Amino acid sequence: MLTGKRLFREIMKGLIFMIVNNEYFQVLDELRKLKNVSVSELCEGIISERTYYRIINKNTILKLSIFMKLLKKLNISLVQFSNFLESKYNLGFNINQFIYLVHTQNYQNIEKYYQFAKENCTSKSMYDLMVKAYVKKYEYLQNMISKNEYISLLTQIINDFPNKSIYQIAVFCLFIESNVDVDTRLIQDVAMQILNVDFSLSLLLAIISLDTFIYTIIDKDTLSLSVKSKLIEKFLFYASFIPNKEIELKSYFYKAYLNKLNNQSIEDNLLCYLYKIFSYSDLEKYRNEKTKIEKIFNIDLIEFIKTKSQKIIK
Repeated sequence: MLTGKRLFREIMKGLIFMIVNNEYFQVLDELRKLKNVSVSELCEGIISERTYYRIINKNTILKLSIFMKLLKKLNISLVQFSNFLESKYNLGFNINQFIYLVHTQNYQNIEKYYQFAKENCTSKSMYDLMVKAYVKKYEYLQNMISKNEYISLLTQIINDFPNKSIYQIAVFCLFIESNVDVDTRLIQDVAMQILNVDFSLSLLLAIISLDTFIYTIIDKDTLSLSVKSKLIEKFLFYASFIPNKEIELKSYFYKAYLNKLNNQSIEDNLLCYLYKIFSYSDLEKYRNEKTKIEKIFNIDLIEFIKTKSQKIIK
């Protein structure tokens, strides 16, 4: 929890952004949509819907007191609003970029972000603990530490969290990803936490955590198909707010899985996703992905491509 000078600094950062950036109300409206709150629900007892839409169109200026009431209605503090802005407008670009590159295993130019994360996220704050977990994941993937060391460090980081939070959930997702012997009850508990928590103020972390968790368990029997579907739907919802090629391609994979569950054709969505795996330069990564796809969809991937290609030619 932020206290004292840091709390004041974060609040002032949010206030300054509101003053110098005329899009602050559009950001609030985006948060409204993320929280599935209608305009009428948000405005009730505070301002008229007509005034709300007039502000959205930048035809008027909103008083800070009214803005604070709307934030409170969304159950968002000014500090949380400021943190969301920091993420959305890349004010914390180095950390976001590091986490994203580790997740996608794209190590080109990652060294400067790794050093930044390693040197600047050293406190016991929940955010810094989460970043430290990604630092350790990178070190494990780069063979700087062993798998056993990595799992042990993740366990220690999880235990260092003072209470449950989206950051602890993110570390649990890394732990489940790395540990084939993880208890089924832990997987089910984390799944319920993910479904019940509000990730809307940390979109990138939400998408990465959901992707890490879903991709790890999607071909296992530890969760019901209903729970898997709900997790995927949550991923797709958050992913729709971030225009990113990697995220969009992964969305096709999960849409194909939902197609399969609903006895619909998987072809179009799966083909869009295959664009990604056939671009891998890492042969082992390609083989692992190919094996996983064939298991999930019960197909021979090469035969699937051949059949679809013949349909297109005809």
